[in-house]
Amino acid sequence: MKSANILLYEDMVNEPRVYRFVKKTLDGMGLPYKDDGSAKGWLKNDLLSGARGGVPWDLVIIAVEYRAGISGEYFDYLMDVLNQGTSVIVEAYHLDQISQGTVSTILTKCGVQVYPYFGKTRTLVDLLIWPISGVDHPILNQPNSGLNFTKAIAFWPYNDLGDLVALTGQGDAQILMGTKANERSRDGVLTTCMNGQFTLMSFSSHSYSYQTVSPLWENMITNALRVRMESK
Repeated sequence: MKSANILLYEDMVNEPRVYRFVKKTLDGMGLPYKDDGSAKGWLKNDLLSGARGGVPWDLVIIAVEYRAGISGEYFDYLMDVLNQGTSVIVEAYHLDQISQGTVSTILTKCGVQVYPYFGKTRTLVDLLIWPISGVDHPILNQPNSGLNFTKAIAFWPYNDLGDLVALTGQGDAQILMGTKANERSRDGVLTTCMNGQFTLMSFSSHSYSYQTVSPLWENMITNALRVRMESK
């Protein structure tokens, strides 16, 4: 892990009220990474050119939380790096808005469809999410177990809390967390697919404290790098 080539795009660099959860987690893990912040031009160049020396990235993290979003060609570039064997973690709230575009290739291969995650009660109850009952997966317990997302923070407006995921049956997607603890086929907010190579987090990190969400980020990063190294 210490020698992995990691690329980070995290658009919360534009939000002065908070610090960047993914960057802080990577720093705490002692991992090296190329930080593109929210610079889409840098991201495009790095996705196209690869890591130093032109070798494929081991892990690409796209944390799109600031409500600006990326779309279009960037998902073509992500599909290309997935085809190179790179592990990819995407945090996005807006996929339902662009699901008919280029991101559809990734969603179809994964075996999921997305639909809006709207606040209904307009209270913190809307933000409660749960590990799916009976699901045992490294992302849920390695190296951190006991993940708990029952203490939420109303940071983002309730009119769009992210996306919910439903399985289509076409890929190997597995829902790991959702708004209903006993629902394995829909209402998901954390999904893995492509033999663990692709992880989709379709809710916003800053709806929770750093102490709540950082252990999950550490687990996702650890799992993504393990999958990548085992495939080499």
